[in-house]
Amino acid sequence: MANEKNLINLRDRTPEERLAIQRKGAAATNAKLKRKKQMREAMQMLLSLPVKSKKSKEMLIDLGIDPDDADNQYLVLASAFRSALKGDVRAMEFIRDVDRMDTDAERLKLEKKKMRIWEKELKAAKAAAAHQDADDPTVKQMEAVSEIVKQMMTPEDDEICK
Repeated sequence: MANEKNLINLRDRTPEERLAIQRKGAAATNAKLKRKKQMREAMQMLLSLPVKSKKSKEMLIDLGIDPDDADNQYLVLASAFRSALKGDVRAMEFIRDVDRMDTDAERLKLEKKKMRIWEKELKAAKAAAAHQDADDPTVKQMEAVSEIVKQMMTPEDDEICK
């Protein structure tokens, strides 16, 4: 490779160089996350706007949607529904995925709550076991499970589980 000589392993760099590289990576990640958040908020705003087209509004009313609730989100879902009725497989998959969104999110939230409960139980058991022998395999197993739970949890999970 032509640039292979230019590649330097992070282990071979000074701590200052590593820190500078890590900061650049963190800044790039934060910028990307901020952009994604802005796009998500913009899409939510666009979907919440009322339907302007009379033809589109009539289609939603024909499907039984209250005219006061007729927004672009309903329009997108209704369009996907109509396409699915015509045999569009991708529209069917889209509807299936939308239908699963709430259940997946709720299932994830429930699993994370369970993890928090397990973590609390492990802490209590660990405190009780502190009076026992530290070489006890049960204590070691509780510590290992506790570490796995901590690694799986993110700061966002803490907010979701509260």
